[in-house]
Amino acid sequence: MTATEVEKRMIAWNKEATRRLHKRLNEIFEPVFDFIINQLRAELIKGEIMEQKPSIGRTVHYQRYGSPGGEHKAEPSPAVITQVHADGTTCQLFVMNPNGLYFNTTPYSEEPKPGHWNWPPKV
Repeated sequence: MTATEVEKRMIAWNKEATRRLHKRLNEIFEPVFDFIINQLRAELIKGEIMEQKPSIGRTVHYQRYGSPGGEHKAEPSPAVITQVHADGTTCQLFVMNPNGLYFNTTPYSEEPKPGHWNWPPKV
């Protein structure tokens, strides 16, 4: 066997050993990386969703359902937070509708969604 053949075999062996090592490391660490990425993604999403923290007295938008006949559109109404529930997103609101005033326990939605509250858009 010549030196060149030995060198070729060593290179081939190194490539195969490296491939097997990468495969094994992926098997070991992929679940760990997936977990870490999912945790970071959840924290990022939570941070994006609640870039502001709801508190008593804050003004928000309550998204009305609108009326079935179309007399009233599904538009936002101004509302004031009167209580923040334990989950940190569901709030008791004092809603000022064109038809009157009322109190309502309302879940949060990042995007305007009927029956939910959201932060007013930045102007």
